[in-house]
Amino acid sequence: MGNKIEEMSDEEVRKELKRMKELKSAKERHQESKDELEDMKAAAELGAKNLDIAQKTRDVERERLKAEQERQELRFKNGEILEEELRIEKAKLLIAQQNLDTEEKAQTSAEAAIKRWTGITKESGNMFRLSGANIAGWSNAIKSTLNPLNIAGDLVLKMKESTIALFKAQDKSIVAFRKATGAIGNYGQVIVDVERSMYNAGVTTDEAGAAMTSLFNNMTDFTMMGQSTKTMLVQNVALMSELGINSETTSKNMQFMTKVMGSSNKEAINMTRELHTFAQDLGVSSDKMASDFEKMGPMIAALGDKGVDAFRQLEVQAKKTGLAVDTLVQVADGFDTFKSAADHVGKLNAILGGPYLNTLEMVSEVDPSKRMEILSENVRAAGLSWDSMSYYQKKALTQQLGLNNEMELAMFLSGDLEKAQGPAKSAAQMKELLAQTQKFNTVADEFKQFMMSLAISMSPLIDIIKQTLDGLTKMAPLLKALGILAGIIASYFAVMAVASAIASGGLTVLAGAAALGILGTAYGMGSTDSGATVGGFAKGGVSPGGSFLVGERGPEIVTLPQGAQVAAHGSAAFRGMLANGNQTSAPSPVNVQTGATNVKVFLGDKQIKQLMQEVTVDKYVDGKPSPLYNSIMGGFSREIMEQDS
Repeated sequence: MGNKIEEMSDEEVRKELKRMKELKSAKERHQESKDELEDMKAAAELGAKNLDIAQKTRDVERERLKAEQERQELRFKNGEILEEELRIEKAKLLIAQQNLDTEEKAQTSAEAAIKRWTGITKESGNMFRLSGANIAGWSNAIKSTLNPLNIAGDLVLKMKESTIALFKAQDKSIVAFRKATGAIGNYGQVIVDVERSMYNAGVTTDEAGAAMTSLFNNMTDFTMMGQSTKTMLVQNVALMSELGINSETTSKNMQFMTKVMGSSNKEAINMTRELHTFAQDLGVSSDKMASDFEKMGPMIAALGDKGVDAFRQLEVQAKKTGLAVDTLVQVADGFDTFKSAADHVGKLNAILGGPYLNTLEMVSEVDPSKRMEILSENVRAAGLSWDSMSYYQKKALTQQLGLNNEMELAMFLSGDLEKAQGPAKSAAQMKELLAQTQKFNTVADEFKQFMMSLAISMSPLIDIIKQTLDGLTKMAPLLKALGILAGIIASYFAVMAVASAIASGGLTVLAGAAALGILGTAYGMGSTDSGATVGGFAKGGVSPGGSFLVGERGPEIVTLPQGAQVAAHGSAAFRGMLANGNQTSAPSPVNVQTGATNVKVFLGDKQIKQLMQEVTVDKYVDGKPSPLYNSIMGGFSREIMEQDS
């Protein structure tokens, strides 16, 4: 090894030392990774942390493989192994590296599959690993976040958000009601009042608007009521809706109760609540109960004061037998006339085997529920049961009772209707029903209620804002005219400013363009025709012809004709030329034309207009010096002096 180093040049020695240093660094990194892995394993055994041991193990192994590859390359460099041996070692290391990559991909794929099918990830249990540091972190976060100032500030933001949301919802619901009914007036305020008084029950402005729309369409006296009465009725319909009863059904039932049954508004409200309580006590759907009441309206009306009680008893019998209420009424209707009653009674007695039924009794009893009790009692008295009857007896009895099929006969026979009793009458009070709504709400619904409790109603502003915007809309033609007039005035002043600048000779670009035209500008040329370096006339002189620098501190390049005189800056000749405009002994007019020079006017960065393309300026006009010519030359001279300085 010593001989090897002695044979190496200084540069090779430096490279070798650098390689050995890198190898040492790789070994040190490997050792650090191993130490870290051991710490992780110890922590995992203690259950203090959830660390990915497998991944870290692979990282440590990669560091080892890298260090080993560098070691083998160094051995080859020092002649300890042959090139073929190095190739074999590299192949082994490559295979080991590929195995690590394959293992890592497999682990990643498995973690993705577990997450997809179970939702569990390797971080899922982190919240339960409450080490001292974790507990301190949680504690600090809670203290810094859940403090009175933050809570108060968040409440203010929530109030603002809720108020804006309420404002939009009120406007939307009021407009929706007006479009659905064509009605205006104080209805919008009713929607607002109902929502504000019942948000704790989950009633939104949309639901309040829907409740009022159903009352407007189904209750004919609704439009003639005072605002307080309207509010009371809408509150009831909205509350029933929260309890699962369709608003249309409730509104139609209240119309029936007030118009047909002669109930007052308060009695109608009480009756709808009683039907809800009755349905709950009986164990049937409140919405179905309300729908049955709507369908049985003609029967209830025909029975008068006994109509509601008859309906309640029919609901009890329907619950007892499983038959629909309208099926029970259909059976009872078969005994409405003497002719049909006599026909049914005679045939039923023949099937029952004796005079169990009486035609006069059946016709005299107008309550459908009572007729069903008589039929049930006498069928039982005859000793008939579903199991004891023959096939044809079942069909005959089904037909004579007015049932639709034998299945309904079995249901009829299963109920002891004469003994069926329903729950007592009761009507839950408003406070009790409001408390019930909590059981009909999700957690999200309760959170929305809380947010609405923070909102401040801004409904009076709705009409004010609409009137203001409507007024502005009507003024649109005038506003357009004012805008056009303002544009014309601004354009006028801009044009006047440009004209003033041109007339005064102070427009730099105009002066520069005219002066460059006078000098025959060839801007951008870098050398004379002969290829010589571009010279200058800082000290003045006579031009031999060609391109020269002017204002060398600029510099600019001009092409001068042969014999042209150049006056040095500040010289007597320079001052004399400025004083008389370079007047010669021949006072003939000198025409100066800029050719293709463009003169443009800008306001800021915006071009207003291209004023002219060609400029011709005479040195003398009517034998007298031209003020415009002198002004242009004076402006150009000032520009040159400013650049030179």
